[in-house]
Parts: sequence; C-alpha cells; structure tokens
Amino acid sequence: MYKNIYKDDEMKRAEHMAVRTSVGWYLWTHQLVKVTGEDVTDFLDYMLTGNIKTLAVGRDRYTTMLNEAGEIIDDVVVFRMAEKEYWLSTLFATKMDDWFFDHQGNYDVFLWKELRPRRKFPSPETADRRAEV
Repeated sequence: MYKNIYKDDEMKRAEHMAVRTSVGWYLWTHQLVKVTGEDVTDFLDYMLTGNIKTLAVGRDRYTTMLNEAGEIIDDVVVFRMAEKEYWLSTLFATKMDDWFFDHQGNYDVFLWKELRPRRKFPSPETADRRAEV
C-alpha cells in the first residue's frame, strides 16, 4: 500500500535501528494544538478513543481519533497540562481543527491554538535504555 521510501537509505536505516536497539535521534515534526474550555475533558472524551477523564494533570496518553465509520483518521498524544487545558500532538493540525470544529456541537471549548508551527527539532529516542540517555 505505502512504499517505504527509506528502504535503501542506509543513514535512515541506521537511525531507525539505533532507536530500536539503543539510543538515536528522531526528527520530531508533530504540531502541538492547545484545547481548553469548560467542557474540554468531555469534548475530548467524545472525540478520541482513549479515556481522557482518567488522565491526570501532568500525564499523557496515546490515543486515536476515528471517523463516523470507525476508521482511524489520526493518532495523537494527549498531554493534560491543567484541569481544563490539553495539548495534542498531531501531524495534521489543520485537519484536526476542521474535524473538531465540525463536531463541536454544544461543547464549551476554545478551539485550538497551534502552539508550535511546523518546525523540525531532534528528540532523543530510546528502546527503554534510560541509563544511556
């Protein structure tokens, strides 16, 4: 279905293997979207598959966003920054914005401020070798 464009790229392959066997650098290109409001927790529980109500402040959760047919349209990491403030990591901030707006209904939420424009920055990644980081 999707062609692996880095299949023959030795540098990319080495980077990929380093992250899985030791420590490597990941070029983090996700966008961060801030969502706040009185009903933000209920709204995100409605929009995402993960149980957001149980997410404690200062914690994060990997989850997915589905369309009406139950197909995954994005996978996101949700960071609970405060009682009524969340940051969502996505590759598709503009599409997420449209999707949230179309499904906002009567939820009292402030729709989304992108916190970090499309910039690239490296992030250390590890195969659970915390001592090496």
